[in-house]
Amino acid sequence: MIITGQLIDEMGNNLTSRLIRVSYILDGGSGEPEFCPAERTDDDGLYTIICPLDNVRSGKVTVSVSYTASENNDAYRYQSSITEARFDVFSNSTLQITKVGPKQYSVAN
Repeated sequence: MIITGQLIDEMGNNLTSRLIRVSYILDGGSGEPEFCPAERTDDDGLYTIICPLDNVRSGKVTVSVSYTASENNDAYRYQSSITEARFDVFSNSTLQITKVGPKQYSVAN
């Protein structure tokens, strides 16, 4: 699962080099959140966080993206924020196709 976004302030200014954290909870799972590696925003306030989905079953997942002002030395200026979204998750299986193309016919004269 790849989570992307942009961190901006109320004036629309990019917040660069800020730590963003992502966690997710699977419906029907243990109920405990899984944590993804934290990443920092780039010069445009953009972030991309890759969350491994090992042994994940199909169903629903609730993803939380959080910015903590105190963790980023911004408590004097900004408030922390958490955004949640719910998504469908499809099977984490792999399909291998070894032959692609038209069917071969054998024609005898």
